[in-house]
Amino acid sequence: MKNEIKQKAREYYLNEVINGDTCDDKDGWTDCFVSGAKALMQLPLCDRLTAAEKERVKGLHYHLTNVLAYCHPSADKIVEATIHDIESIFGKELFGEE
Repeated sequence: MKNEIKQKAREYYLNEVINGDTCDDKDGWTDCFVSGAKALMQLPLCDRLTAAEKERVKGLHYHLTNVLAYCHPSADKIVEATIHDIESIFGKELFGEE
């Protein structure tokens, strides 16, 4: 399990399971697992990436942004669209200043 997911699971357990859900039988554990998985899937995609995955996506974004300055005008729209797609999938926050 990735560290980021472990941390989110701990937060979910402390906030939801201890304070609300009861997992005292098989059905209870199943309900806890399902509600935890739903909570994880509701997180923004960038919060579900490992640090290495985030760096790869940031590197791609950085590369495309720099390529845009040297692109032939006919390629500008394609590169701009790709940058926009990456930002809309992963969230512009991922590419902001840290």
